[in-house]
Amino acid sequence: MKKYLFKLLFLFSSIFISLTSCNIKNPLKRPKDWNEEFWFLDKIDDNIDLNKYFSYIDSFCFGCSPNYYLKKYGEFYYDENGYVITPLKTVIYTIDNYPDLSSKDKHVISLYISDENVSFYNLTVNSSINEFKNTMLDFNFSLREEKINYINLEKNNINVIFDKRGEVDSVSFIAKRSNKQGIVY
Repeated sequence: MKKYLFKLLFLFSSIFISLTSCNIKNPLKRPKDWNEEFWFLDKIDDNIDLNKYFSYIDSFCFGCSPNYYLKKYGEFYYDENGYVITPLKTVIYTIDNYPDLSSKDKHVISLYISDENVSFYNLTVNSSINEFKNTMLDFNFSLREEKINYINLEKNNINVIFDKRGEVDSVSFIAKRSNKQGIVY
């Protein structure tokens, strides 16, 4: 049950963060060792075929952004309480309007990685907290919160969270967006 709560916490925190912020640039360029189709804050053109991805929206989250992950990881399902359960090891992209909720352009506004075979900046979810922290500090991120097996760093309204407390180790990249028109769902 803890694994589901961590995923739900990630989803709700990414939605909250994305709804309470402002316009940003991406200080994290696509890593040379990134082999997945999309990177954090990539623009998603209308002509991109998302058919090789499963798509879901949390059933308890009205107005939430759709999440996508490759079908190679296996199907998601809803548990008896109606919560979305995704494979433990995966890469999940949240795609929505960016940099503002009213923007026409769609981008990867959050990226969740729990597959130890996926690397970025010579890191994986199996890296140590210190390796991760030092790499993000090299990108001039500042420490927002640090606990045992957990670190949250930020820069220019981007949060990067490395979490080794749950059943699966994970990294989350989350972009904050502005809401200049006061859109309410």
